Amino acid sequence: MLNKGSQLSILTFAMLAIVAFLTFSCNGTSELKQETTVVKGTITVDEVLDDSGDFSGIEILIASYREEREDTVFQAITDIAGYFQGVATFDRKSEYVFLVSRNENRLASAILILADNDTVSVNASLPDFEQTLRISSVENDAYAVYRRLNRQFDRIATLINSGQVPGTEVEEQVLTWSNLFWSMREDYPNTLAASRASATAIEILDGWDDDLVLQRISEVDYDPEVIESILFTGKSAMLRKEGLDATVAFLDDLKSNTTQDLDKILIDINIIELLYDSLRVDDARTRFEAFQRAHPQDGEVSHWSRSFAFDLKNLAPGMPFPEFAITVDGGNPISNAMIEGDIILFDFARLDDRTYQQRFLEMLVLYEEFGDHMRFISVPAHDSQIMINAFFEERGRLWEVADAGEYQRDDFLEQLNLDQFPVRFLVDAEGNIIRKYYGYSLGLVRQDLNNLLP
Repeated sequence: MLNKGSQLSILTFAMLAIVAFLTFSCNGTSELKQETTVVKGTITVDEVLDDSGDFSGIEILIASYREEREDTVFQAITDIAGYFQGVATFDRKSEYVFLVSRNENRLASAILILADNDTVSVNASLPDFEQTLRISSVENDAYAVYRRLNRQFDRIATLINSGQVPGTEVEEQVLTWSNLFWSMREDYPNTLAASRASATAIEILDGWDDDLVLQRISEVDYDPEVIESILFTGKSAMLRKEGLDATVAFLDDLKSNTTQDLDKILIDINIIELLYDSLRVDDARTRFEAFQRAHPQDGEVSHWSRSFAFDLKNLAPGMPFPEFAITVDGGNPISNAMIEGDIILFDFARLDDRTYQQRFLEMLVLYEEFGDHMRFISVPAHDSQIMINAFFEERGRLWEVADAGEYQRDDFLEQLNLDQFPVRFLVDAEGNIIRKYYGYSLGLVRQDLNNLLP
């Protein structure tokens, strides 16, 4: 894989939901600054549809969509020549939706960038709106370059991930493309494209060059466009280079330099999960309790809080694995008493998950490494025995596999707080949880097994 970074941290999926929430939410405590820019252009209609030459009455709207609400920031009506002009008023530099309607029928839409004092020109013809659309301004021209660069990189990344680029050349390609994105800071300074290109340049390096990641992070402003990259990529790099305490300090510093309240929440969650994932459970609990006091009823945050509180109370490292009784391999019973004395890796997954399928080879490799010293038990989240049999017959049935529907027996999912897949549990010979693992990577599982087994 192109990205060599470490596995997703515990409850990463919940955090990513909050990232999406951040993207489309306003800062609840900061006073919003009103920014303006001129928007002008011409929308015409092909003479095949309208040979009158009168292009008046075409309605132009520019809107933002936040918290499932449409907020209009610009409105204009074309004149007989199809020309329109006006001033858009908005709260921040970002992407907005450009909407075209006539006679109350919405005909076309596009995405454009609005930024303070950046005159935007939009020209197009109906009905071939997408083919004729031309959006131009300092910000939008820069963003067009960024999108083009992204498309080119995606093609290279596909080749790398499919093994079509020799392994000896991958690191050189990673550095080359990171540098190309980074160069947009100089070519298009202070634009949204430059900010997002900076973030991409940092993300590309994850797991390849930690020194350069941290150097570049030190050179960027902590604006909302790069916070996520600094948080996740910077955390991984710092953890590998400097260890846990230095990483927590790095994240605390990031939080103190962040202006958006919801970004601060995301950083707090990351610190709590990092401590928990590093088996510093008491430190995680202390931070989590403070977090709960500060954010008792915060939408997406309360969902994460409930889930994390459940794990902290019932599934923390060192706690007994919950009582269970299921059948495997065509009706053979298995329960807590029957696995006592064995180290167990439970693998809960959806077998129709394409990423899980693609990475199943990693499970086979892990079994080859450790299977002689422990037991693997797969618990597919499926009710079809035919699907389960087909999956393991194709890939090899080397360990115990729960029968269809057993994942739902006796509130098994609820006891283990499973609302996403894949999730794994490593249980020691005394029946106590070593760790709960979210996501596809087996890096931490291998690390724990190396520490546990002789």
